[in-house]
Order: sequence, then structure tokens, then C-alpha cells
Amino acid sequence: MKQPLITFKILRKEYLNAIAECCKIIPLDRWVHRPTTIGLTSHKTKYGRAYSTGSIELNKCFIGSQAYTQMRKTLRHEIAHLSCGIARGHDKIFKLYNKKFGGTCEVPKHETEELKHKIGFKWFVLAHLINGESIPLFAAHKRTKKYLQYETSQSISKFKGVLIKRFEYVNYDQYTKKTNSLTGDVSC
Repeated sequence: MKQPLITFKILRKEYLNAIAECCKIIPLDRWVHRPTTIGLTSHKTKYGRAYSTGSIELNKCFIGSQAYTQMRKTLRHEIAHLSCGIARGHDKIFKLYNKKFGGTCEVPKHETEELKHKIGFKWFVLAHLINGESIPLFAAHKRTKKYLQYETSQSISKFKGVLIKRFEYVNYDQYTKKTNSLTGDVSC
């Protein structure tokens, strides 16, 4: 059965359920930051963010999507930040809390692709390996010096043990249309 599109009401209900479940794992009185509110952000590179005020914001790209797994994973990730403390970043303690809270689950590819499309990436980064293979790495909003000025003579980055010869930025929409026509996938 197909789930309804995510609304803010659904997101808020998922947030409250996640808080309740996480409090059973680590009691609220042991949390560094008490949860206060859930809101939305239009940030271009983050699915969510937690603040020391106890507020959590999720990307508005979730609204109108069916990316339930990614939404739940993001909520639990941000709740883990509240529980162990924002200042910890992504240290070992945070990773332990995130795992306990269920923030490490696998997300179906179709959800990730739907959200990428809704966020509106401009570029896709490819790694060209010394063995002739080209590997798609990630979507990006802007081109950065790290990949534009990658020195072939100083090839130190590797992909699965193979040296990367160069990086290439390709237009995100053209790249995804090309790969979807090759695989038969349909973009959301």
C-alpha cells in the first residue's frame, strides 16, 4: 500500500513518536538538550539540523515526498544530537546514541533520488580512476576548488583502493536523465 505524501502534520507526529521512543532508550532527564519544537528549513545541503535550544528543523523537501525512511532516519539523527549534546558533533558517543535511536538505517535509493530532485542540485561529481573507470560520487550545489584543482601528479585520493586521476562536475539534471535512461529508472 502506497503511503500518503508527507505533510507537516505527519512530520510532527513522527517527531513526537521518535522522541517518545528515544526517551525509552535514554531517559529525558539524562539528555543534554530537551526537545522543544520541530520546524522546517530550506537549507540546500542538509536534511536536518538540531539546535542547543532543543529545536529541530527538517528540510522542507520532505513535505510532499514519500521519503518516510529518510525522514525517520533524519529525525533520529537530530534527536541523537539533542540527547548527547550538540557540541559533540559526530564523535563516538554521538554515533552510539544515533545507532541506539535507529538513525543508521538503510534508505531506499528512490527516496534519496526523490529528495535530491526536490532540493535541486546543480552538479554531480564524477571520479575518473587511473584504471579508466568513471564513478559517480555525489550531488553538489556548487563547484569547489578541492575538485576543480585536483592535481593529477599528486593523485592521493582513492576509490576502493584505486587512485583517482581527476574529478569532473557534470550538470545534475543531464547526468540523472542520462543514467535513468540507461537503467530504466524514473526520476521523481
